[in-house]
Amino acid sequence: MSWVADCANLAEAANLPTITAAHWRQVDPFLRAASEEFGVPYSLLVGLVHVESRFNTAAVSPAGARGIGQTIDSTGRALAKLLGIPYEPHDPEASARMAAFYLSRMLAKFPGNVEHGIAAYNAGPGAVQKYGGIPPYVETAAYVPAVLRAARAVTHSRLRCTAEACPPNSSCAPSIIPQWRPAPYGFSGSGSLPAPQQPPSRRPPSQPPHSPPAAPAKTGGAGLAFVAIAALTLFAGSRRKR
Repeated sequence: MSWVADCANLAEAANLPTITAAHWRQVDPFLRAASEEFGVPYSLLVGLVHVESRFNTAAVSPAGARGIGQTIDSTGRALAKLLGIPYEPHDPEASARMAAFYLSRMLAKFPGNVEHGIAAYNAGPGAVQKYGGIPPYVETAAYVPAVLRAARAVTHSRLRCTAEACPPNSSCAPSIIPQWRPAPYGFSGSGSLPAPQQPPSRRPPSQPPHSPPAAPAKTGGAGLAFVAIAALTLFAGSRRKR
């Protein structure tokens, strides 16, 4: 059992809406397993998924990104192929694994710079390399701090739950919890925040794709040709959903 499952009053301790806390509790075993499988920090993965979907397995963005990790179909299918699993974006285990796998590759592509890895998850590694850092996109500029803020909130929530600083059936002061602020994009967008004023620029089609990191070994029929095509599909260009 994890501290999320054990925390009787997760919504109060984490300063989250009841429905969001319930969704988190439901998908947390898959997020925890995926973070361990791909070596990404648990709090970072949870923070990213919170920003992407509020842990809602039925999440669908206006751009068609689906699941808790909000993968678009082209990227999601390539990820699923590389992982050797069916593409089922609304399955929490599959979506958690795809999100953690992609995030791990982005962090590996920009070692030592978590912000750039997060930006690459949103805007694509090509955009981060092109601009030498977080791309000047309204969406991405909001996305990176939102994920980091949510990751810090995960850590504070754990401290409150495990230390019993927020006893069950109590009214817990939220002031020490960093806000899990909604972000103005995708399924997790909030009407209380402004939408991006300009659509982010996409990489010109003529720009060659960057070479992807080594993909997990794959056995069976398609062989190296498939791995090359799937990897190019996965890592070429921007994964931005809006």
